[in-house]
Amino acid sequence: IRGRGLLDDAPNARDYRGRLDVSGTLTLEAKQIYPATLANFAFGAHGDDAEVLVRPVAGTADTVLSAGGRLAIEAPHIESTGVLRAPLGAIDLEAEEIDLLAGSVLSTSAQGQLIPFGTTQGGLSWAYQQSNNITRIFGPDGEPLPEQRVILNAKDVNLASGGTIDVSGGGDLLSYESVTGPAGTTD
Repeated sequence: IRGRGLLDDAPNARDYRGRLDVSGTLTLEAKQIYPATLANFAFGAHGDDAEVLVRPVAGTADTVLSAGGRLAIEAPHIESTGVLRAPLGAIDLEAEEIDLLAGSVLSTSAQGQLIPFGTTQGGLSWAYQQSNNITRIFGPDGEPLPEQRVILNAKDVNLASGGTIDVSGGGDLLSYESVTGPAGTTD
């Protein structure tokens, strides 16, 4: 499951936001769940006995080639035996009780992958063109790259044997730059 999000209608919108809310129980069954590049996607379950259940399905998951996104889950109870990923981004779980059982994976690692991420400017900054023709600049002269983190905000957190939280780096962003030289344009 990939959380994409949309830009809001403001002329200078900068954030892709998406959300799926239910009353009662929300069961997410997938090889993995992750946000698209720079997307902020949330799943929520509301009500007295509401919960979000994250479950795996059979098969091998594809490589996640998105970066800097945020995946959030909000419910009174969150239980996971599945895989939540946000390479070089953030995973935020907020509940009264969080159960990360055997097989559960929360990972912000890029797992050794080179993830495509826009273009470079002068070799120092990344430029990321959004669908509304706004170019976001990341680096020394722009905004900071998204923070890599996992937040578990709950009264009770149970990380069972066989559950994994991985905040290692293990990869990089890949971009390109076209530079005009004396013999013409070189990529």
